[in-house]
Amino acid sequence: MTANSIRRLGSIALLLLGACYTTSFRTGVPADGQVRQVRGDFFVWGYFGEKTVRLSELCPYGPSRWDTSQTGLDTLIAVLTLGIYVPRHVQVRCAAQSGEEHR
Repeated sequence: MTANSIRRLGSIALLLLGACYTTSFRTGVPADGQVRQVRGDFFVWGYFGEKTVRLSELCPYGPSRWDTSQTGLDTLIAVLTLGIYVPRHVQVRCAAQSGEEHR
């Protein structure tokens, strides 16, 4: 492997790792241990597409926390499709019932 090839692979790896993100929202309510995953499909580098996640339908006592993210694999898919398709994920941690707390 030449030095040029190594630089190219390193650049690609940095691009993919640098394109990951997670945004978290916390309610302050204790979690009960249930975790739900939802995927959203977006297009043209994420400019088009919409995903509505009804937190009350996923968690009977509401959410404790939810995160939106784009993983390295999601970024790779976006790059391979030239930005035509961009998957993103929502992870919801459900709140515990009043007086009940599992960790």
